[in-house]
Amino acid sequence: MSDQALRLDTLIQHAASGRLSRREVVKRATALGLGASMTSALLGVTATGAAAQSEITLSFDAGATGGGGGKPDSARNTYSYILNGGSQFELNRMVDARLVTLSADLQDYVGDLAESWEISDTTATFNLHPNATWHDGTPVTSKDVAFTLNVLTDPATTSRWGGAFSSIVGYDEAQSAETPTSLSGISTPDDHTVVLELSQVDSGLLAGFYNVNIMPEHLLGDADRATITELPFWSEGRIGAGPFRFVQLVEGARIELEAFEDYHLGAPQIQKLNLLFFSSAETSLAAFQSGESLAATMTPNDVELVEGIDGAEIVTTPAGVAAIWINTKHPAFEDVRVRQAIAYAIDKQTIAESLFGGFATAVSTEIPYIEWAQPADANPYDFDPDRATELLAEAGWDDSQTHVLWYYYPDQVTAAVMEAIQQYLGAVGINVELRFDDGSGTRTQEMEEGTWQLIYGSFGTQPAPSNLSVIWGPAGERLYSYTSDAFNTEMEAALRTNDRDEQAAHYQAAIKILNEDAPWVWLFDRSNLIAVNTGKLTTGTEPAWGPGHIMYHNHAWDWTVEEE
Repeated sequence: MSDQALRLDTLIQHAASGRLSRREVVKRATALGLGASMTSALLGVTATGAAAQSEITLSFDAGATGGGGGKPDSARNTYSYILNGGSQFELNRMVDARLVTLSADLQDYVGDLAESWEISDTTATFNLHPNATWHDGTPVTSKDVAFTLNVLTDPATTSRWGGAFSSIVGYDEAQSAETPTSLSGISTPDDHTVVLELSQVDSGLLAGFYNVNIMPEHLLGDADRATITELPFWSEGRIGAGPFRFVQLVEGARIELEAFEDYHLGAPQIQKLNLLFFSSAETSLAAFQSGESLAATMTPNDVELVEGIDGAEIVTTPAGVAAIWINTKHPAFEDVRVRQAIAYAIDKQTIAESLFGGFATAVSTEIPYIEWAQPADANPYDFDPDRATELLAEAGWDDSQTHVLWYYYPDQVTAAVMEAIQQYLGAVGINVELRFDDGSGTRTQEMEEGTWQLIYGSFGTQPAPSNLSVIWGPAGERLYSYTSDAFNTEMEAALRTNDRDEQAAHYQAAIKILNEDAPWVWLFDRSNLIAVNTGKLTTGTEPAWGPGHIMYHNHAWDWTVEEE
């Protein structure tokens, strides 16, 4: 079947199913060059299924996937995805659009704003969807993509994501420029084509895009890049190109969204959507039990409860590897033997089995689920308190001091895990004070000042090993304190070849360096548990739930909710 026939076949199916609005049917029929009679026929078969959802509001816990939680506030940089993705990822996923992203099973790259792309040696060409528009009706163009990349790679924005595009010609010059620049390697020959000229082969280029939301140049183009994250745009007048339009943020409760009828992949069937925010798994589950929410965060402690709720299903997704982050520049933790002692001191196998209820596996490296990138000889750091004590003695450890160990997950399982870690560390003379990050900003300030010591957290699931350079490469050094020339050299070599075997050898060497240097102590490869009311919420055949911090395609425009 020809491409034209396939597109027509898809158009007929989507029109009949009610997935497309009448306006979208006309736009797509015109793009296919169909005549008035065929367009009229398509309008005739357009189903009313989408209209049936017009009075229904879908509400679910925005933190259910592990991608943000707590109570929404109006602090704009909380919602700016320039810095680090923003703390409320479900808002990004529903309101914004990406050039290229991942399928929800994390196995394939899929297009969003890009209909297609081609990467050949040092040239990458992206062809944009011709019908993509911003929520204010302005067309999305190649200039928006160029603008986004220029903002992210500008050091003034201090974006986590900019380093992923260091291979674009002009990147190095931009890092030292005194005024905002445009990367010389980006060209936009027409409104729907973006061409990137690379200084060298970059096998991690696509991976750099899957957390990057494209920004509207016509609204943000004149902003000061040093303060762009503080604009009212992010929490008041936000404009995206995703399936749902931002309506309002209700302080301390929810973010209200509505369907964007002109969404380029099809009008959402659900017309209203509330992203709810809860301070704990307990309050989230209470809302789920009452029917106020159709998806909720949960922990292994809640399995029996959820299994007893009518229509509920437990969905598991990758949550990323939990680790103790260590400030290697802090005098107490500069010695690698101290960091390795922390790894030996914790019985992670017992914690995984007893406290996580089997929904976690003890590990000693980042991305252990990407088997081809794992070194076979990585130190497993099996529980060995005697070895921990020996290493501390060799390092001249001062056991009279107490050090702060932050954590930010609010669930009871994490609280129990933290207490267990505190006891294990205390048993070998590492005294820690547990401190929960309640959102006051103290931990963030300590990280910015470089005065933090230890943090229990996760960088989340990383489907591509190339993204490790964002954490421990030059881009992450300021925030995470660790740097290694040997690691950077191996990562650079992996990125400069498209040969999978060569990539594997370099990634394995890089991960082995991290394993030995222990800038973090990796503990548990966790599963995220989500309670979903599949009796009322239908999400289609495509996976709908994945790691919250990754902008995977959740196909929310296809979701439907059963009427009461």
